Amino acid sequence: MRIVTFDWNGKIHHGARAGDRIRIHPSATSAVDLAVDAASHPGQGAGALAEVKLLAPVTRPGKVIC
Repeated sequence: MRIVTFDWNGKIHHGARAGDRIRIHPSATSAVDLAVDAASHPGQGAGALAEVKLLAPVTRPGKVIC
């Protein structure tokens, strides 16, 4: 399972990717929120990876540490 942020039908969503399927977690406000506490954000529905445009998982990070 990989945490992803994606554009689907013109809306940005957060979810989890497993193989070629993406499960949407609509209550998650960010990928970080979903990664920290996935249990409190139940998934709803799934879509094909080919139907979405993957985005950067964390769109505006507060820090970048190398």
